[in-house]
Amino acid sequence: MKTLIKMMVGLSLLSPLLPAYALQDLSDQQLAATTGQDGLTVKINPKTNGVAGVLGVSKVYYTQRDTSALTSGSAVATMNSNSGIVFCTVANCSAKSSNGIVLTSDADGQAGTGAKVMWFLGLTMPTDATTIRLDIKSLNLVAGTLSDATRNKRVTYGTEQGVINFSNGITLTTTAPLQLMAGLGNSNAAMGGLIKLTQANFSKIDFGTMTLVNSSDAVGTSTPAKGQMSLGATITGLNLTGSTLNLNATDGLVFNKAGTTDKFNVDLTNITLGNAGAATTGIFDGTQVAPIGNMGIQGIQVSNLKVTVKGF
Repeated sequence: MKTLIKMMVGLSLLSPLLPAYALQDLSDQQLAATTGQDGLTVKINPKTNGVAGVLGVSKVYYTQRDTSALTSGSAVATMNSNSGIVFCTVANCSAKSSNGIVLTSDADGQAGTGAKVMWFLGLTMPTDATTIRLDIKSLNLVAGTLSDATRNKRVTYGTEQGVINFSNGITLTTTAPLQLMAGLGNSNAAMGGLIKLTQANFSKIDFGTMTLVNSSDAVGTSTPAKGQMSLGATITGLNLTGSTLNLNATDGLVFNKAGTTDKFNVDLTNITLGNAGAATTGIFDGTQVAPIGNMGIQGIQVSNLKVTVKGF
């Protein structure tokens, strides 16, 4: 007890010599330069029919409508059953990711410029998913006449005509998980576009074997009756990191990649014109043939790539 009393007396004697700490007011300039917290982070773990790493999608469509006659045509991408977008941890997608897609949101005011609002949205693919498969089965076309009540919808009646069949979807392999950032308000100008690809270095884009079929053939037919062209297609070394997607008053939707791209390659393999198989005597339309070979372009570079999309 005596020891404790001695310690308390000693500290009281030293207290005038110790520095004092207190809350201090910040100036307007200091407050203006102060930013908030990291915003909101949402993590989504995709799962379809009990399978982790699969974001279920059945169809993706685009409809173009004639405003006068109300006749419309839809391009429909049909996915393989119980599939859609698959996040994989290995190149052949034999193993799927169990990690989540991360969405971040951060709204703030830009310091020093007079209360200009900024809103950043970030999207990052699963950390172990350097391969993403768009599990498309076929691309089809369908046409029909829509009423006033349904003219803004997809054409859902009539026979879909096959255009392209995919053997194994489209597989995107990146050097690091795909990331993009969207900027609204003043953050749009700060980023240089509405959407910016902050990580989009594709080591390989594999379209598998694509089969261009006669338009009158049935949807999803692997061996159409009236002829086909099939080939394997890959793009390697395509780095789109830093590319932006923006809206322009005159150009519409603008995709831009400033500077010169890294060298990339395009390869077409096992090009087959006609129905594959042994030649058959007497058959002209739908003659069965063998592949004519492979072709490709190596070391492609593009400077200041710009692609615009708008309606007329």
